[in-house]
Amino acid sequence: MQKRLVFGAICSEIFFERTGEVVKGMMEQAFACNCDIVFLSALYSHMHEWNEHRSNERDLFRLILSERFDGFLFDRRFFYNDEMCSFVENLLIRSKKPVMMVDDCEHRLFDNTASDDSRPYEKLVDHLVDVHGCRRIFCLTGPENSVPAQERLRGYFNSMKKHGLEYDR
Repeated sequence: MQKRLVFGAICSEIFFERTGEVVKGMMEQAFACNCDIVFLSALYSHMHEWNEHRSNERDLFRLILSERFDGFLFDRRFFYNDEMCSFVENLLIRSKKPVMMVDDCEHRLFDNTASDDSRPYEKLVDHLVDVHGCRRIFCLTGPENSVPAQERLRGYFNSMKKHGLEYDR
C-alpha cells in the first residue's frame, strides 16, 4: 500500500469564522488528493497579552519539526503577533520541507498560492458588454487595502477602457 502524504496546515486562531472557508478548502483538497492534513493552530488569541497558555502553544508549533510531515500549508494572515509568526516561520525553515503560503503575501523563501483576480473580473465585464450589451457597469468591491479588491477593480478598469466605456474611479 502506498504511503499517504501528510501535510501540516498552520493557521492561527482556526476557530474564527473568517478562517473557516480557508480551512474547508484545505480539507476538501486534501481529501480529493488522497492526502492527510493535520491542522496546527493557536488556541489562545494572539491579540491578548502574553501568558503561560500562549507560551505553552510553542510546543504545539514545534510539531512542525516532526519527520511525519511531507510539507506544509501556511496561512499567516491571522497571526496578530509578529514574534509568534516569526517563531513559526523559523520552524518551517528548519523543517526543510516544502512550504506553500495560502495568503496573498509574498515571502522570500516560500511559494505562494495567491491568485490574480484582475483577469477573471475583466472577462466578467467583457461578457456583460459583449454578450448582454451592458454599457453602464458599476463595480463595488472590497476594502481599499485588500489586494484581491484592488485586482478586481483593475480588471474592471481594463475592460471599461478596452470598450471605450465611461466609468468613475
